[in-house]
Amino acid sequence: MKSSMLYFALFASLICVSTALCPNSCNGNGICAQDDKCICHDNYQGVDCGARTCAFSKAFAYQIPSTGTRSHYYLECGGKGFCDRNSGICQCFEGYSGKGCKRSDCQNNCNGNGVCQTLQAVGAATTADWDHDKTRLCVCDPGYSGYDCADRKCPVGDDALTVGETAEVQTLTLQKDGGETDLIGEFTISYTDWRGETWTTWRIDALLCTDISIKEALVGLPNHAIPSVTVAADANNDNEERIFTITFSDPENTGDQPALVINTGGCTSSGCHPVYTALTGTAAVAETTKGTTESAECSNRGHCNTDSGTCECVPGYYGQSCEHQTVVV
Repeated sequence: MKSSMLYFALFASLICVSTALCPNSCNGNGICAQDDKCICHDNYQGVDCGARTCAFSKAFAYQIPSTGTRSHYYLECGGKGFCDRNSGICQCFEGYSGKGCKRSDCQNNCNGNGVCQTLQAVGAATTADWDHDKTRLCVCDPGYSGYDCADRKCPVGDDALTVGETAEVQTLTLQKDGGETDLIGEFTISYTDWRGETWTTWRIDALLCTDISIKEALVGLPNHAIPSVTVAADANNDNEERIFTITFSDPENTGDQPALVINTGGCTSSGCHPVYTALTGTAAVAETTKGTTESAECSNRGHCNTDSGTCECVPGYYGQSCEHQTVVV
C-alpha cells in the first residue's frame, strides 16, 4: 500500500514538472514553448507577453549602430515618442503626431489661418525624399503669412516717389475653331489678387463680348480685386477672332501682375459656379508689357501691423497702402 502511494506521488510530481506553466500563461498573447518560455504573438512582447508593441515609422534621425550607414530606419514611435505598453499607442513628443509619431506638427496648428501640409503636397519634395510625407508646414489662407500663419498681410502699393514706371498690360486673344464659321461658347476669367485669393468672373459670351463687357466682368469681381481697369478692343475684331488689351491701371493692382487665366472648359452640372458652356476654339493671354511699378508692402512708406493687417504710414504719407504723399504747403 505504501509502495503504491509512493509511486503515485512520484508520478504526480512528474506530471507537474511536464506541465509547468510559463509566466502568467503568456497572458493569452503567446505560446508557452520549450523551457517554459513564451513565444509572443505579433505586436506583443516581454517575458510573459504582457506588453504591447507600438507602431513603427521611419525615424526622423537615426542610424543602425552596427553599420552607421542606414539613416531614418524604422523605429518604434519613430524615435519621437514613448510607447504605452498597456495600450500599444505611442505617446508622441510635443510637435509630433500620427500613428507611430510619423509626422511633424505645424506650429500652433497654423493658428486656424491655414492648413498643415506635407512637403510632397506643396511640391517641395518627391517620394524619393525620406520625409516627403513626414515633415509638414503651414500653407496659409489668403491674407495671412508667416511660418504659423499668424501674421496678417498688409496692402501693397506703388512708391509715391519713384517715376518713369509702366503699368502691366496683358493681351487676351480668342480664336474660333478651324471647323466653325464663328466663335462659339462662353468663357470666364480668373484673377489672383495681392492676398493670394483667386476670383472668377461671371460667364462671358465669346461671340458677343466687347471691351465694355470684359471690363465690367473684371471690375465686378468680389472684394474689389480689380477696382478699375482699362480694356481696349482691337480694331480688326470680328466673329472669328477677338483681341483685347487689358491695362492694370488702378493703384490697387500695381506692379507685375499674375497672368489672367481664361477658363474655357465649360461647367453645366448642378452646383457649378458660374454655369457656362465650353468655348469652341482657343483662348490665350500674353503679357504685352511687364508692370514695373512697385508692388511693395505699404508702398515702402510705412510699417505693416501684422495683427490688424493695416499699414502704419510714416510721416508725410497716407492711404490704405501709404501710396499717397502729403502735400506740403
